[in-house]
Amino acid sequence: TADSNTSAARPSASATSATTSLGRCSKPADSDPRYTLVREEPHNRAMNDIVANLTAQPILGVGTVLFVIGLGFAVLFGLSFRIRAVLNKRAWNGPTRPFFFLMLLTLIPGIALIGLQLWLNQGH
Repeated sequence: TADSNTSAARPSASATSATTSLGRCSKPADSDPRYTLVREEPHNRAMNDIVANLTAQPILGVGTVLFVIGLGFAVLFGLSFRIRAVLNKRAWNGPTRPFFFLMLLTLIPGIALIGLQLWLNQGH
């Protein structure tokens, strides 16, 4: 019946009414292109502080990037080792050994650079 179909009888809540008008800054050309929205949300400020700290201290930034990449290789190394062991294959063959060396080549310099920056921050 027509009464049971309520969606056809009701107008959409998101429909534009006749009284809705567009403001005078409704086009991008009407707004100031130099305006930058400043968000004062706590998570944005924290991320901005981290980025500012890493860019102000490039040794720390490079060390942190190397460290994070090294952690990624450590995860890949661990997964490869375990999967190969479960499959009764030699655990150190396949991609396990390259992941291990890439982990060492990124983790050790990353830790060293972070330590160097901390040492330099103490006034040495």
